[in-house]
Amino acid sequence: MKDHHLSIRMSAEQKESLEAKARELGMTCGQLARKLLALGSGVAEEAPSSARASHEPGQARSREAELRWLRENRTQLNAYGGQWLILEGDRLVAHGSDYLDVLRKAREKGVVVPFAYRVPELEGEVVWMGL
Repeated sequence: MKDHHLSIRMSAEQKESLEAKARELGMTCGQLARKLLALGSGVAEEAPSSARASHEPGQARSREAELRWLRENRTQLNAYGGQWLILEGDRLVAHGSDYLDVLRKAREKGVVVPFAYRVPELEGEVVWMGL
């Protein structure tokens, strides 16, 4: 397998949080990132046998339902500022500020290949207007 380099832009707080989580787990940041990528792709572990998967890892799948959910619920997303959302089709399966915890909850509910979205935190009062 050929090695590739991945760069991720993040705030200082996000970097500190990632480093702290890696230390807590006895890993380097790189090891933690590789584990998260493997978990997110469904390659690292299988779903519980009782879980029914709507698709299998490696199969192409349209994410139109998840994207539609984000569009249709965009006004309610502010309530989830700074949180990770895991969607499965047209339903919100799990949410929270700790990605690994949210992923675990989704896996327990049978999600094999998660659609994860992090809702940006809004700082201060934000006014939206359309022209």
